[in-house]
Amino acid sequence: MRILITLAVLASPAVGAAETIEFEDGPWIAIPAGYDVTPMLSPAEEIKAMANLDGDPTVTTKAEIKMITLLSQILGTAPVYE
Repeated sequence: MRILITLAVLASPAVGAAETIEFEDGPWIAIPAGYDVTPMLSPAEEIKAMANLDGDPTVTTKAEIKMITLLSQILGTAPVYE
């Protein structure tokens, strides 16, 4: 049974799919072609996105302002209502 599990792990596409590249500051894993990297949002943008209750990011309702205030207090950031 252990041999079958070992063979299954070795045959999986995840094993050996990425190459290790050595740089001065440590080993790095090559990013596969076609990998989409999305930039991080600022904390204020993240809070506003979480508080978007009506699905329209261009309109900030009273309920969304209350949610932004609450999330800002919980997460420890300054509230941004823009």
